[in-house]
Amino acid sequence: MELMSPYFLLIVLVTYASFIGLAVFLVLKWEKNSLVKVLWILSILFFPIFGAFVYLANFLINKKRTSSN
Repeated sequence: MELMSPYFLLIVLVTYASFIGLAVFLVLKWEKNSLVKVLWILSILFFPIFGAFVYLANFLINKKRTSSN
């Protein structure tokens, strides 16, 4: 099986879209301030992997912090 087969590319694309989609969904669901929502969405759209990773890490850290209080 070669590395760049159509199935491999499909799996990568679905994973990529799911990662970005999850980050956007969480921004829209949990962020209360409209300006914060817009800034997070723009960072995710302009820097997809980095922006989504930073938001998800921030979300998990804040979620853990609020659940322990």
